[in-house]
Amino acid sequence: MTRISHPHDRRACRISLTPEGARLGEQVHAEICARLDVLGEEMPEADRRRIATALTGVVARYTT
Repeated sequence: MTRISHPHDRRACRISLTPEGARLGEQVHAEICARLDVLGEEMPEADRRRIATALTGVVARYTT
């Protein structure tokens, strides 16, 4: 991560990922997705649907 001065407010700063941090984030995301795919393959369809419905609700709750 790196700090960047705020363009309009001297008191504030912005935090930004470095290129290395962005690459690491992409790697971690890919690993998590791969593990979730394996879990999903072993889980009954009805359970996957229930989890998807619950997670959709969680995402909606915290992104609006």
